[in-house]
Formats: sequence, structure tokens, C-alpha cells
Amino acid sequence: MAMTATREDIDRASAGQTVPSRFLTTVAEHPEQVALRWKTAEDGWGEWTYAEYGDLVARVATGLQGLGVRKDDRVVLMMRNRPEFHVVDVAVAMLGATPISIYNSSSPEQVQYLTAHCGASVAVAEDLGFL
Repeated sequence: MAMTATREDIDRASAGQTVPSRFLTTVAEHPEQVALRWKTAEDGWGEWTYAEYGDLVARVATGLQGLGVRKDDRVVLMMRNRPEFHVVDVAVAMLGATPISIYNSSSPEQVQYLTAHCGASVAVAEDLGFL
């Protein structure tokens, strides 16, 4: 028999939790567990543990802070689906800012519209082509 949860049940279970707080808890509880795995260009596999992932997130968050990113700011991300995207995405969230992801399949007109209207203070582009 399937159980259903009410809105109140969900609110109680998640009270005081955020994506950043859950990320930090997971890093602390499972530092040696594989967090991200991806296929490499050589048909092998790359991976980062939660400890490595957490370290990279902290470094990127510090860099973004140095660029002036603060709580409630917006940061544009124009990157392919690669492990570094997840690092930047979480780093932005750790600062209390909002990541604005733009698909790499977007037309130049769509990219221009989104970047001109989202109110971002910083943009992170994968390479010069995306820039």
C-alpha cells in the first residue's frame, strides 16, 4: 500500500534544511564515497569523492565571493553537462545566490535575451565560444 505525505508532513521533515546544508552534511558524513562520476574522452571514467567535490565547491564559492557575488544575486552559467557545472551550480547556491542556467542549444538571440534580463552580476562560461 502506498503512503502519502501531506504538505505539513513534508514541511516538518524538511524544516531548517536547505540544499547547501544537506550538501555539507553529505560531504561530512560520506567524504570518501563517490559523489560524481563521468565518462572521459578516452572512454574511461573520472570521479570525485564528496570530499573532493566539497573542496572544489568551497574554492569556487570563494572565487565567486571575490568577484562580489552575495546572497540573492544571480549568476549565469553557460556550460555543457560536465562535472564542473555541478561544482559551480552548488557553489552559487552555497552563497545564497541563484544560478541561472542557459542551455548550450539556445540560439544567440535567446542567450542575449536571458543574459540581458536575468539581472546576473557574474557569468560563468565554459569556454570562449560560449562567452
